[in-house]
Amino acid sequence: MAGVIAVHLVVAGTWLGLDAGLKDGDELGVLGAVELFWGRSHEGGLLSTLVASYVENFGEFPALHYAVTGGLSALLGVDDL
Repeated sequence: MAGVIAVHLVVAGTWLGLDAGLKDGDELGVLGAVELFWGRSHEGGLLSTLVASYVENFGEFPALHYAVTGGLSALLGVDDL
């Protein structure tokens, strides 16, 4: 079993390392949403960001995942998204 996991990790790592294609609109939208909540976390803190993801309208996709990702990124000191 350990051998199968090791092979999978090597193949997955190689595949991801070769991915140099252009980002599509969905990927850029996700990064933009995370960056929006990252900035809001710097302004008002993590709790207000999470509340905003619930009470404000951010389009058709649920915002909680992006709020958590952006908020935790800000909390952990990530400065280059």
